[in-house]
Amino acid sequence: MESLPRIGLDLGVNAYRILFEKNPLPMFLVYQGSHEIVAANEAAARCYGHTVEELLLLRLSDIYHADDWPSALAHFDFAATSSKSFKNLWRHLNASGDVMDVLIDTESVIVKGLPALIIAVRNVTKETQAFLNVVAERKGLDRTLHTIPDIFFTLDFDGCFTFLNSRAEKLFQKRRETLLGRSIADCIPGTWASQHQKHFEEATGNQVKVIYPWHLPSSGRWYEVRIRPTVSMVSVFIRDVTRKHLLDEKVRQVNHYMHALTHVVSEAVISVNSNGEIQTFNPGAERIFGFSASSVVGHSLENLLPIRFRDAHIRQRGEFSHSAGAPRMMGLRLVKGLRADGKEIDLEGTIAHVKVEDTQILIVALQDVTAKLAVDVERRDTRTRLSNLARKLMLQEKNLIKNVAQMLHDQLGQTLAAIRVVHEAIGATRRIQPTLEAQRLDDKLTGLINQAIGEVRLVLVKLHPPLLEEYGLAAALDNELRDRAMHSLKMRFTLKAPEEIASVRWAASIEYSAFMIAREAIENAIRHSGGDSLVVSLGGDTNRLTLEIVDNGKGFGIEQEAKVGHLGMAGIQERAKSIGATVSVVHAREGGT
Repeated sequence: MESLPRIGLDLGVNAYRILFEKNPLPMFLVYQGSHEIVAANEAAARCYGHTVEELLLLRLSDIYHADDWPSALAHFDFAATSSKSFKNLWRHLNASGDVMDVLIDTESVIVKGLPALIIAVRNVTKETQAFLNVVAERKGLDRTLHTIPDIFFTLDFDGCFTFLNSRAEKLFQKRRETLLGRSIADCIPGTWASQHQKHFEEATGNQVKVIYPWHLPSSGRWYEVRIRPTVSMVSVFIRDVTRKHLLDEKVRQVNHYMHALTHVVSEAVISVNSNGEIQTFNPGAERIFGFSASSVVGHSLENLLPIRFRDAHIRQRGEFSHSAGAPRMMGLRLVKGLRADGKEIDLEGTIAHVKVEDTQILIVALQDVTAKLAVDVERRDTRTRLSNLARKLMLQEKNLIKNVAQMLHDQLGQTLAAIRVVHEAIGATRRIQPTLEAQRLDDKLTGLINQAIGEVRLVLVKLHPPLLEEYGLAAALDNELRDRAMHSLKMRFTLKAPEEIASVRWAASIEYSAFMIAREAIENAIRHSGGDSLVVSLGGDTNRLTLEIVDNGKGFGIEQEAKVGHLGMAGIQERAKSIGATVSVVHAREGGT
């Protein structure tokens, strides 16, 4: 306000009193020398929280902040000598000791012949705080915009820069001070200018957000540009998406590869989202299920299962989808599928649990094994029939051998013995000395009779193991090895049968089959191993039997048994199956079988 000339003020004058006391602004009258407050209005009392009487007991220094008073004192001294009014911002204290930001207007006057000051006060605490908040917010916003990972700048509607963060300075390779106020068209690198201008006009003309990609060939970087217009400015965010672009490109290549791969395999390959909805359905799946891909994509996977299995499958699929741990593959049990024609089919395969951009995906690979299972069932039936037949044949063999041995022993053996007795009797009753020729023929006949008796005994031994029925497996094997030792002088034979096992008896069929298996293995070792040592070990108890035949020869492969006419190993296997036993052939590391 315009400065008033120094005038004499008599508070007794009503006009001045009304002007002072009724003024809505807090006002003080203060002597210059002592700074005593000699008058204060009601507005001042309300502002400072004192009564008028309390204010008249104070000096001006009592309401100033201690840090501001020295400067205020100098201000008042200068104001007293000047004909101008002064405005300044100070900190005052109210009755509670709280700090107030005040703007004062000072006028010098004469009161009762003494120099004085009229001080008008305006409390601007709220305005100051609001201003400081705005400044702080602006500083905070500025810091934020400088620390965000995106390139960010603002433009006016003429396309001129109004703000840039540090990343924008780096992109344009110029300092902010040189860019502010300039048109972006003059600063855009490369061929971005025309592309940006088109999108800028679209965003500002239609007041819509525009997003578009931008490639900077000089650096090989890819960016995503977002233009957002507001009523007062246009914000531009530029994000470096090179890594995402390369990843997307790689994903596209992998998807192309996977698409080609799934379209050449014969298996059904189906991908399903977390809701069980089919996402992909390859030609193999179309062939196996009889559905077209377009008819099943987006529909539930459970539609490919018979109705009775669907509820259980939904539960199992959910458990597998939410199972903990890294994505993995698991085997599927045999499952039933449902073709488009309503026919049920048997399926088996694998299921993979993967995550694509935080989305759970199940990938199922399936084979139609309906025909294979039918063949397997037929093969098992055939194998069962053959095993039963082999068991019957071996039983018949055993009985036949037993009968033949009995006949040889009881009939042919007795007959040969009788022939020898008769022949000896004839020789004893001869009265005439035989000629040399007759004696030669007689000796030859004796030899033939003895040979026939020996051969019959040998056949009996081979047909019916000696000692087996009467003394058991250990005794029979011991006898067998002793007999072998007499005829195979190059090989050393050993039987390992602990005393506690030597007296154990098993079922007759088990002992017989075990003995015949041992005999066949011993024969193979003698004929083919080329070794000089063979050990037969017998172990177990009344509920278990183990038989081990070990040689130190050149080793033995099961594939050797594939030769035509060589059925020893096959015979061993069938004999073992007939009594519920298993056979293993091991080629020892140090040599032998």
